[in-house]
Amino acid sequence: MTRSWLLAWACEVWRKFFLTSCQGRNRQSVVARSQALPPLGVELLESRSAPALSHRLVADIQPGTFPSGPEQLTNVSGTVFFVASTPSFGWQLWRSDGTSTGTFMVRAIGSGALTSRPLYLTNVNGTLFFTADDGSGRKIWRSNGDPASTQALPSLTTGLSNPRHLANLHNTLYFTANSPSVGAELFRANASLTSSSLVADINPTGSSDPRNAFAFDNKLFFQANDGSSGIELWAYNPTGNQAYRVADINPGSGHSYPAEFAECRGLLYFSAVNATVGRELWVTNGSPNNVSLVADINPNLGNSNPLHLANVNNRLLFRATPNLSTGAELFLHDPATGTTQLLKDINPTGAGAPRALTNVNGTLFFAANDGQHGYELWMSDLTAAGTVLAIDFQTPGNGLGIGMLFG
Repeated sequence: MTRSWLLAWACEVWRKFFLTSCQGRNRQSVVARSQALPPLGVELLESRSAPALSHRLVADIQPGTFPSGPEQLTNVSGTVFFVASTPSFGWQLWRSDGTSTGTFMVRAIGSGALTSRPLYLTNVNGTLFFTADDGSGRKIWRSNGDPASTQALPSLTTGLSNPRHLANLHNTLYFTANSPSVGAELFRANASLTSSSLVADINPTGSSDPRNAFAFDNKLFFQANDGSSGIELWAYNPTGNQAYRVADINPGSGHSYPAEFAECRGLLYFSAVNATVGRELWVTNGSPNNVSLVADINPNLGNSNPLHLANVNNRLLFRATPNLSTGAELFLHDPATGTTQLLKDINPTGAGAPRALTNVNGTLFFAANDGQHGYELWMSDLTAAGTVLAIDFQTPGNGLGIGMLFG
């Protein structure tokens, strides 16, 4: 994907979604906050200048100011699938090749604006899988991008309900579903997509409810509750058909809620809660009882809340809050040196709150608020000086935001 494709999607989300989201009290609070800010200075412009980047609107899906709100952008063999909303059809599955004529709704699932709502878009061996409700209940669907191939797969959930948290491992579809006999557990579809089987009954006395699945080191990692050690980090290894708890990060019955998974230099990084340090950044090589705290960024029980982890050039970028005065800002961890540092204090008077961190050909793009422009598109070469405002979509103005980036 090119930078122009990335920025085109950012432009659509800015122009439509956040224009509406800032109405009412939100808009008033934004305006009030902007009026209280000092005027933009020449020094600030010089220190945060960026090379000119081209951008364009790919498609005006919902003409007017009402947003289509494109989300869940998923690349399947060069075609971008996503979910968008229109008054006539509600939330439906769409696709795009980056052109206006090549951006269209794949199929209207169900009838009326309150049905369908595709979720958990997942690429499995060049086919898109997702869940949707056609009016007869939520099922797993598949699509190759045309109406004829966009079909429900009811046999995958025979005897099951509420399929969710779809994941791909070794070109096999995995998902969580509710079963009358074992509760909410992890299931696997067969190769012909005609049936599914239970992977493991992780919680024999209830529901383990696996979620946040992430493929790493030929295994599937996820959070689950075995009924005794709380919600912790688990893994499934198809070789040997073994599901195991990686570690009890928050010892006892407390929950660590592992999430925000990202691979970097052959290690799996994630955010988790521990009773001693709060929610911080952790790492594992995937083997049992091999997890360690990367850094206590907000010391003691401060909760730095690492979010939006992204691997860029074998370094880990993420958002974290080191203390209340600094707020949520952009951090960098280098696995080669073991160092974790604040990359840039984007908003010196508040929280830059970077989000949607995305690697585009070795350059980090993200949305952030520097206190002067509001939420706009930023870019970084992983140095403080090279972390700059990329495009000020709303000029002059408060910056109405960037919602989702895709590269």
